[in-house]
Amino acid sequence: MADMTWRDALSQGNLSEAKKRYLESDEQFVLESHFWLDLQSLQKHLRAKHWQRAYNVIEVLELPKIGSEELVDREGILAEIKVLKESSILLDRRRADEALASLESVVQPLLQAEKKCQQGTASIFQNDIEQAKTLFAESLELDSLHYRSLTNLGNIHLESTDVDSAIVYYEKALAIKDDFGNALHNLGVAYRQKGQIAKSVKLIKKAQANVRKTEEGDARGELSSGISKSLGGMFSGKMMRYGFYGLAIVIVLYILRSRGMF
Repeated sequence: MADMTWRDALSQGNLSEAKKRYLESDEQFVLESHFWLDLQSLQKHLRAKHWQRAYNVIEVLELPKIGSEELVDREGILAEIKVLKESSILLDRRRADEALASLESVVQPLLQAEKKCQQGTASIFQNDIEQAKTLFAESLELDSLHYRSLTNLGNIHLESTDVDSAIVYYEKALAIKDDFGNALHNLGVAYRQKGQIAKSVKLIKKAQANVRKTEEGDARGELSSGISKSLGGMFSGKMMRYGFYGLAIVIVLYILRSRGMF
């Protein structure tokens, strides 16, 4: 470990260690600073399962070279982000065997933390809890900010009635992403099991509010996209403005109805 270079860490998918060692090295001015920021953005989107945003980051990334060495395999990462998206959908459908088979093709170092998180989830569905714990821990070794892996470890401890350990993991996850609904809700469940009802209710309500907020944002995006397409080529000038006024009214009505206000 002591002899590891920043290239070694990057080739293993440990981005934070790679950046740290790069800044400590004699080569710290070889790469543009945005290179590290872009890769950190990639990992942020992967944690959130924002696949298209992750794809977009790599698609426009300026590929640095040191001599003949390419530090990032753009095409490989782009192809494997699509695999991660597909395997995530399979896991949502509880098709663990298929997800694991699909994940075998993910070999890019910078995608390994997310791969291991998904493999851990599949292991839970297969009732291999010890394997799941190992995979989530390995995910966190590569990306200490992977709040889904932290939350999953919390879920394992909660399921085994180790409530105090579960709370530690949920709070670590929320220290990274304080609006993560899964961690908020399950932390509320954990506090309910400890008899702290008021705290439990507050956390679960916050989790529900965040879910509604996300759903409303998605609905507004879908409404805007759908109506804009239907209006395209049909109206212009004043009529187009009327169309957007109508869209605004529809959105307001949708939000009011979703909140039970009529």
